[in-house]
Amino acid sequence: MRDQQTPPVLRRARVLAVSADLAEIELLEGPLLGKRVPGVFYRELGDPPVEGDEVSANTVGLEMKLGTGSVAVILPRAAAEVVPANANHFVKLPYTPLQFPALAAPQAETLDGVPIVVLPLHSHLAPSCCAAGALRPGCSVAFVWQEGGALPVALSNAVQELKGKGLLRTVVSCGNCFGGDLEAVNVYSGLLAAAEVADLVLVGIGPGILGTGTPEGHAGWLPRSRRTRPFLLGASLFLRPVSPGLTREGGTEDYLTIPGPPWRRYLGAVGWLSPLAILPGSSTGRSRCATPACRCPTGRVDWMHASG
Repeated sequence: MRDQQTPPVLRRARVLAVSADLAEIELLEGPLLGKRVPGVFYRELGDPPVEGDEVSANTVGLEMKLGTGSVAVILPRAAAEVVPANANHFVKLPYTPLQFPALAAPQAETLDGVPIVVLPLHSHLAPSCCAAGALRPGCSVAFVWQEGGALPVALSNAVQELKGKGLLRTVVSCGNCFGGDLEAVNVYSGLLAAAEVADLVLVGIGPGILGTGTPEGHAGWLPRSRRTRPFLLGASLFLRPVSPGLTREGGTEDYLTIPGPPWRRYLGAVGWLSPLAILPGSSTGRSRCATPACRCPTGRVDWMHASG
């Protein structure tokens, strides 16, 4: 018999302080009664909280003691009265209480010749952008953000730092992900939207990868399955090698249970090639990581040449 699903954990809280995209709140009920905790809020969903307000906050991440998710999520205040425009019937978070309209981005007609790099983890985004900036300064990089981790782009500190340093130009949030510079219905239209504005396209998931500790029960399958899709659209596809000893910060098994090497099992023999080698004016090799958003153990970015 299937276990009964647990509903969202919503707790009353008082807002103590508010910054650009983070608040400090005091919980007024539940097992964390009286605790002061950080709370994120998303301006795309409504007006930000105000100091002194009583709000509702989702504390499931805190109460489950998750890693990346160990933060309260503040429910939005009612937004200013607006009438939504129906430009193309595109709605994010459809059929939930927080559904809102979005505008689909223009798309390129094809991905022919477009270099696309698949990133299994969000932590690969910073080293990839750093390598692009070092090997080809001025390269326009877009990141196609797909479901599998956090849905809100605003949760990623790496994206904010990389954009601030000019190493990442555009984020395309696909499906129910939201908050990117461009919005897309799915990864297919997201790739085409990115190709319209960038020289190099990266595709992966947000922080906080989902995982249940089983070989198939984790979001690592999502970027892996996407490796076949660009071929259908004519792209030049490259795989980012992953160290067998890779561990996620916090030591959980969210990603460690992925069987390897997965490329042979699902795609046959696929070559690993430096994705930046195909950019005009670039050279392969080792580049110094230029941003604290990158947590490479050596501070360097290594692009491998190997056969599948």
